[in-house]
Amino acid sequence: MRKLAAGVASLCLAGMTPSASSADFIEQFLDKKDGYLDASNWLLNNAYGFLPVPVVISEPAIGYGLGFAPVFFHEAEKDKQARLEREATGEERQEGDFLTPRVSLGAFIATENGTKIGGGGHYGSYADDKYRYMGGLFLVDINTTFYDPTDQAWKFNIKGGFMLHQFLYRLADTKWFVGANHTLMSNDLKFNLGLGIPGLDDNIQDRFTTSGLGVIAKYDNVDNLFGPTLGLDAQAEYKWYNKSIGSDFNYSKFRFRSFYYKPLNETLYAGVRLDYRRADGSPPFWELPYIELPGIPALRYQGDSAAMGEGYLRWQFHSRYSLVAFGGVGRAFANGDAASVNQSQKARFAGGLGFRYNLARKLGIHSGIDVARGPEETVVYIKMGTGWQL
Repeated sequence: MRKLAAGVASLCLAGMTPSASSADFIEQFLDKKDGYLDASNWLLNNAYGFLPVPVVISEPAIGYGLGFAPVFFHEAEKDKQARLEREATGEERQEGDFLTPRVSLGAFIATENGTKIGGGGHYGSYADDKYRYMGGLFLVDINTTFYDPTDQAWKFNIKGGFMLHQFLYRLADTKWFVGANHTLMSNDLKFNLGLGIPGLDDNIQDRFTTSGLGVIAKYDNVDNLFGPTLGLDAQAEYKWYNKSIGSDFNYSKFRFRSFYYKPLNETLYAGVRLDYRRADGSPPFWELPYIELPGIPALRYQGDSAAMGEGYLRWQFHSRYSLVAFGGVGRAFANGDAASVNQSQKARFAGGLGFRYNLARKLGIHSGIDVARGPEETVVYIKMGTGWQL
């Protein structure tokens, strides 16, 4: 298997850096501890190091597609020097030590139904994790489906831009953070009614802007950002949208979500996700809460509020390989009349199985494939870690 890993590395990476010998270059992708293919040194020890993530889209709401997401890791200089000193003395940095990363990424995808998304973002931890920033800017051209209260499917297109800025501040030396964020969407919306009536345009078009200010309270003591195995990440967010801050709609949203991780023994790891969302006022239909579980298309089951629970087990049967089993249940609710709920008054179940490879041991990055079954279809996903935290 180690020879196979070396061969794959040679084929995939040869010729990418003419300034270094081929052998030295490939050596960066082989772990000195076990000889397996590993991206840790490439990501941490090169200013130009990045993880070229191939994106295979299988989201039922937008169809199958392909993309590319270069992910760049920026290690704080102080952390880098401490790590290199430890490694020089033979002390191995353990998986899970990379707690406060800085990561930049790009994303470019296209799917079979004509959806296209491109843009970039950054997540950063600063001043010994006293401050955290997350931001991004994306251009989107999305074709998807809205289900009305009678469960009638209506195809629509959203084309425009999305921007996010979020700042968090750690309270003293605790695990608590408080902060704020702002999201802005400016898009053209087009519905295809598909009625086929002579003399009647099937397309209805409009332009809209949503602008929201949010406040956040967060508790975070997980042991790793990319593949946590121990700890709790819980967050409550209230977001306010109003014409006074540039939004075309007046409404509010609340969300509480928590991810809890715990090792059951040396090879078995468990995780539990709880998620509740609510919208009040007059939100546009695409902002209504929906059931978000693997195997269920986005926007398929919507309501004024939605609640979900999900669990997973990961069996690390080998230092590099693991198997995953996961499952969850969700339900959407109407606050008052049922006009906003599309056939969602009953619980919806989803679950599946997956495989992981420990791609970057020092950073705790496990990547692989999940196969999920929802109420209506089976979907294949490319995953990093649990898929919850990214």
